[in-house]
Amino acid sequence: MGSSHIPSSTLIPPDALEAFGHAVARLAAEIAAPLAVRLLQEHAAAPAARPEPLVDVHGLAAALGVSTTTVHRMQKQGCPVEYYGDDPRFDVAAVRAWARARGKASVAPPRKARAVRETPIPGVTLKTRKRRV
Repeated sequence: MGSSHIPSSTLIPPDALEAFGHAVARLAAEIAAPLAVRLLQEHAAAPAARPEPLVDVHGLAAALGVSTTTVHRMQKQGCPVEYYGDDPRFDVAAVRAWARARGKASVAPPRKARAVRETPIPGVTLKTRKRRV
């Protein structure tokens, strides 16, 4: 390998180098301020990150305390859904808001109340299965 000798004619005089440094610093200051303002504006305008990740049908059913059949029914009724390929994904908060907007206190269909007797039926003896030990 040869030596890397720089001819003296290509050296920059110190005063020119200092002037160049000042020019670069001025240019950086002129660019930095507007760029910082623009980046802050873009960051403020960007949508906020989701507080909760999107969930699948099973995840939504678990979060709402309903069956997957109910989730499919809600999907047909127009609840908010995003598709990734063929897979539906749900934002739990958006689905809850959708259900509230429709006037539903709960997203589960109303269930028939069971009649509960607190007293035994007269004349009926209840038999239980005993475990073998």
